[in-house]
Amino acid sequence: MLQYYENQSSGTLRLDLQGLRAIAVTVVFLAHAGVQGFSGGYIGVDLFFVLSGFLITGVLYKEFEATGSVNIFAFYSRRIKRLLPAMALVIGLTLAISFVLLPGFQAKAQIGSSPFASLWLSNFYFTFSELDYFNELGEKDLFLHTWSLAVEEQFYLVWPFLLLFLARFRQRRVSEKHNLRIRLAVGLLLVLGLSFALSLYWIEESPLLAFYHMPSRAWQFALGALVFLAVYRTPFRTNESCGTAKGLSLLIVGAGAIAASTWFYDDQMTYPGWAAVVPSVGAALVI
Repeated sequence: MLQYYENQSSGTLRLDLQGLRAIAVTVVFLAHAGVQGFSGGYIGVDLFFVLSGFLITGVLYKEFEATGSVNIFAFYSRRIKRLLPAMALVIGLTLAISFVLLPGFQAKAQIGSSPFASLWLSNFYFTFSELDYFNELGEKDLFLHTWSLAVEEQFYLVWPFLLLFLARFRQRRVSEKHNLRIRLAVGLLLVLGLSFALSLYWIEESPLLAFYHMPSRAWQFALGALVFLAVYRTPFRTNESCGTAKGLSLLIVGAGAIAASTWFYDDQMTYPGWAAVVPSVGAALVI
């Protein structure tokens, strides 16, 4: 995905986005390792969702801007080629090692989600099995970590169609692109509002749905998409605000929001809900 954001003149990758991705992975890992000061490290997943909304929307927007359409088959093909080999390797090795190192009954109990993980549906499994991400039983499932990848895959499944619908809504001519960004922004703001409202409702009525499912996380993808629409220029210039007071201020505030969430949040909080706004906006500001 980051190849799309290469500087068109120098070929430089968006290393800042790679850095944000590295931070997201690291804080999740340290949270699961029980390292002091990283009790809220699970917010790394929120950073990923915002970043994915930014990157994927950029890929689709650029293609539509250039061609007036999106090759959805090619888009899905790229995603599968990128994710499936690594996913198959992880699942295969985990299954093999678990049956070698664990007693048979424990191995069977802890890999129940593997068929769902293989189909990128493990978030449904964890919801309807009533496994809480934060409780002891949930943490013992060897494929618990695949729930966020399932959410991302489900996002990939619907997002091209959503953006195509918004891009073509009330569009009279294929060449009429000057209102494209406005149509997308209005539609994405609506998605953000509805998804966040659903998240707040599910937090009260069904917390597992709120935590594990794409509809209640779509607002984070939409937030990333709106950031793309706000900063995109043709040609896209990377790091154009670096070195400026405004850019530095955004970076400091965003990084501070991420750091504060990582430090002060814990597994006793109601999450995602309002609490997820802080790391999500922090990620948006860093981007």
